[in-house]
Amino acid sequence: MKDSTAFIVTDMLKSVMKEPYGTGRLANIPSLPVAGKTGSTNFTPEQRAANNIHLRV
Repeated sequence: MKDSTAFIVTDMLKSVMKEPYGTGRLANIPSLPVAGKTGSTNFTPEQRAANNIHLRV
């Protein structure tokens, strides 16, 4: 992955935690650099286990 691509992806993951509209904003730790990915809560534990959803990038 190019450095520029990694920067853009990381910036998007940071916004999930820090922006007022971010779905991970309640898990933000203001004193630490954090980034997060949300959105897989619509899957049941059985679906995650069957498809390894928790391991996808």
